Amino acid sequence: MVFDLDQKPNGQLTGDVYAFFPPYASDPTLSGEILLGDSRVSGSVFSVTVNWQGVAPSMYSALFEPIGSPSAGLVGRVVDLSNPATSATWGSDRIFFTHE
Repeated sequence: MVFDLDQKPNGQLTGDVYAFFPPYASDPTLSGEILLGDSRVSGSVFSVTVNWQGVAPSMYSALFEPIGSPSAGLVGRVVDLSNPATSATWGSDRIFFTHE
């Protein structure tokens, strides 16, 4: 999955999201847009609500884990907003530098 995000000065996020199945396919299988409002970065917290095309929206939340930790990068959960009992863990394969 690829998040193509822009961050406003207040931390709010906008942009698009692309999912690839299988993971390294050359073209996205699914795309969606970031919903305004709850999508933001605040301190070490990342939260994005995605309005997927053709499927239920999802909310991705995570913490920026510090460099040097075993799980450096983003580590969190995704929830299917049409069925909140359905969730999964997720994480990034990139390290982020944050400013607080």
